Amino acid sequence: MVKLLVPEPLVAEFSADSRFKGEDWEAVGDFREALRLLTQEENLALFMGPAAAPLDMATLNAAVAPFYSLAQPVMLISSDARLLWANETAALEGISLEMAPHGEFLQFFEPTSRRCFQKGLDRCLADKVLARAIILRGEAAFEATLVPAGDKAHALAAVVLSRKDDPSLLYDRVSRLSSVAVNLFPEDVEALVRLPNEKRINLIKELIEKTVKQTFEYDDFILRTLDAKTGSLDPILARSGTGATLSKRMLHAGKQGGSVAGFVAATGEPYLVEDAASEPLWIGDLEQIQSAVVVPLKLGSRVLGTFAIEKREKFAFDRYDLVLAVILGGYITAALDMADLVGLGQSVLVEQVAESAAEEVAGHLKNISDSVADLRRHNIGDSIAVTSRLESISASASTIRDAILKGARKVGAAVAAPPATEDVLAGKRILVADDEATILQSLGDILRSHGCEVDFARDGFEAVEMATNAIYDLVISDIKMPKMSGYEVYSSIKSKFPETSVILMTAYGYDPTHSIVRARQEGLEAVLYKPFRAETLKKALRQAFGKKEAGA
Repeated sequence: MVKLLVPEPLVAEFSADSRFKGEDWEAVGDFREALRLLTQEENLALFMGPAAAPLDMATLNAAVAPFYSLAQPVMLISSDARLLWANETAALEGISLEMAPHGEFLQFFEPTSRRCFQKGLDRCLADKVLARAIILRGEAAFEATLVPAGDKAHALAAVVLSRKDDPSLLYDRVSRLSSVAVNLFPEDVEALVRLPNEKRINLIKELIEKTVKQTFEYDDFILRTLDAKTGSLDPILARSGTGATLSKRMLHAGKQGGSVAGFVAATGEPYLVEDAASEPLWIGDLEQIQSAVVVPLKLGSRVLGTFAIEKREKFAFDRYDLVLAVILGGYITAALDMADLVGLGQSVLVEQVAESAAEEVAGHLKNISDSVADLRRHNIGDSIAVTSRLESISASASTIRDAILKGARKVGAAVAAPPATEDVLAGKRILVADDEATILQSLGDILRSHGCEVDFARDGFEAVEMATNAIYDLVISDIKMPKMSGYEVYSSIKSKFPETSVILMTAYGYDPTHSIVRARQEGLEAVLYKPFRAETLKKALRQAFGKKEAGA
């Protein structure tokens, strides 16, 4: 006969729950005490609330088992975010059952984080998928990865934390990438040109393997080239962490029913596999692989292949690894491209080959730098100031470009600058109003990179004053600001300067006074919901300017 343990805060709900009428039960002081008894005595189960099945020790152990070996802080929580288990690493962060007598997991984090976390938890449990949330604790920031961990009767989730406010987490890897990626590009272009084709390709492969080994920890990595006609992905370089050559598994590009590499090749988008067991597309090149990063090898918009790094541990990679792999993939693509490009035949003058190589690769590295700019601001309004921590990636691209040009100049190459592209945003004067410095910096970086002239206001009153004293093509204003709201900024500017476009921003749909609805009725150009992607911003801007030109 199983006895139910009912924490005192839930006694009233238990008494009203008809499922347990006549059952043997015992009231205990709190969740902490109930869990202690559950682990020490047999034939007990914990009442979890009116919408959940009671939790027994066998179910708890089964849910926790896959996460015992993880080095990161890991917790097990219920659907209402009650803490049921925490590993020793979590205790080092001050998160433990002893510190949460009533089981309230979110008590460890700032109130501003809780809504975002609960949304991620709801999605994780409803859709049975991995979900993420940024949560803050004092000055520390964490990325929480939520993993479905219960069975059909028990809605449980594991929370894997990774700390995101320690610059060393990213800086060390960026520094390593910056220092070793230059070695992919021999400075002596003439010597490279004179190598037979097979030796030249093998040299580049050796340099790639050395660079990957110095940048990432992995159990294997695989480079595949894409056959544009057949869609096949042929492994040209596959190595285990010990340096052994892996068997060559042929894959095919495709968005559905294929593989992660096939999906990446078909879409041109990088892919993070945190738990291979829950990834239906996953096909590993080494047995027992649990996590991976797979990125496209691209020249412009054309996908030439894929690059994958894999490990046997779950959650071995995070989004920063994905960013670094995207950049390294760009370097690798440039190196492979150079190897093919300089194989035009010995009859071609060395100077001509060097010039072509320098122009092609230098232009490609400019694309890498542009990609970094977008990745640095991937989620504008995110709690984490990723932007400043990725500065050295851009610097490394410049370093590599300089090395290539130096080698090209040794054989007299005349290097042309990459061609400029037309941009409807170029030359526009834009005012950005927000009381968060990180938002101003991120938006300013994006807008300036497209040729805009940008001014900043830190409250609503300052925004209106600046717009009165200068002519702006467009104003971007946050809804919630000191002194004047975003709607007041919108109304004031539109009443004085009806030709000036205005876009409003709001965090997670914050609009208690329904000002967005009113502004839209009055002709508001667009609304941006933080956090938003750089592409979303640029699309909204171009649409706003497109409407203005159409109405002119």
